[in-house]
Amino acid sequence: MQTIQFVLNDLRLEQKILALADKQHLRIDDFIVSALRFYVAENENSIAIDIPSLNPFQHSRAPTEKFREPHQTSLGLAFDDINNTTDFAQDLRKRGWQRNG
Repeated sequence: MQTIQFVLNDLRLEQKILALADKQHLRIDDFIVSALRFYVAENENSIAIDIPSLNPFQHSRAPTEKFREPHQTSLGLAFDDINNTTDFAQDLRKRGWQRNG
């Protein structure tokens, strides 16, 4: 058996722990031991999810298609009339809300 000294340098955390122990009608040392038991049990039962990080040099390639010229219409290039993209996006969003109610 080990004797563990628990030192808190955070007064707010200390007050919260004391309040929780009082709420559960436990002495502070019993409350801390139960909190540690709960923490250990949670970590023993948890399932680790391993998500591999992909190397972009192995999972990507350079484009091979030739660049195509923008589509020309009778009115000119598509989106050529847009001067400010932010205003255009806000206007689209506003019209979408008006259309969908």
